[in-house]
Amino acid sequence: MTNYSDRRRLNGRHVIVTGAYGGIGRALCKNVRSLGARVTAIDVVSDADDPLWGELEADFISLDVGASAEDVTAAVADVGPVHGLANVAAVESIANFPDFDDEEFARVMNINARGPLYLMQALRPEMEDQASVVNIITMDALVVLKTIEKSSALYAASKAALAMLTRELAAELGPAGIRVNGVAPGLTDTPMTAIMPEERRRWIVDNTALGRIGQPEDIAATTAFLLSPAARFITGQIVPVDGGLGTAIYGPPELAV
Repeated sequence: MTNYSDRRRLNGRHVIVTGAYGGIGRALCKNVRSLGARVTAIDVVSDADDPLWGELEADFISLDVGASAEDVTAAVADVGPVHGLANVAAVESIANFPDFDDEEFARVMNINARGPLYLMQALRPEMEDQASVVNIITMDALVVLKTIEKSSALYAASKAALAMLTRELAAELGPAGIRVNGVAPGLTDTPMTAIMPEERRRWIVDNTALGRIGQPEDIAATTAFLLSPAARFITGQIVPVDGGLGTAIYGPPELAV
C-alpha cells in the first residue's frame, strides 16, 4: 500500500532557500528541515554568527542574489547535489511610476527576476533527477490590485517576468525530470509588508475571502509540498496562496470591488 505521507518527506534531499533571513524564507527553512531536508540558507545578511542560522540548522551562504552571474555562480560552486531550490528573496520598489529610473529598475529586476535566473543556471548542473524549483511570485503579478497608495507596477512587472520564466523553464527542464513551479502569495505578514500603509493593508484584507493576511508558514507549507515528491506530477504552475484574494475580486458581484 502506498504511504502518501512519506511522499511529502524530504529525507536525504538538499534544499536551497534564498531570502532565508526574511519571514517566508525563514519559515520555509524550518519547514523543510522538519521534513528531513538538509538546508542551505542564502541571504545578503553577512553575519554568519547570527543566532538565527543556528536556529535554522542550515548551512549559510552570504550572497546578494542581485549580483552578477559570475558572483552568483562562485557563491554556490561547492554546494553539491541539489534536490530543491526555493527563490524567495525579493525587494519592493520604493518609487512611484513618475520616479522610476535606471537605478531603481535595475535594483528591483536584478533581485526579483535576474537573481533567480542566475541561480537556476548556476545550479542546473547540480540538480538531480526529480529536482524541484519553486519561485515565489506574488498576486500582484497576476491581478492588478489598484489602490490610491504608491505604485506596485515595477514590483509586479519583475514578478510577472519571474512567473513567465517559471513556465518557460518548466517546459524546457521537464524532459530532464526537473519541475519548476511558482507560489503567488497574497498579502503576507513579513518584514517587507510591515511598512505597507494601513489603508492599503485594510483594502487587501477587506477584499480577501478569508478576511485576514497570510502568515509566512502558510506560504512555506505550499512551497514545501511543491518541493516534495508528493508534487511529482506538478510543473509549470503558479499556485495562488492568497486567502481567496483573487476570488473576492473577481468572484460574485457582492464581493467585487
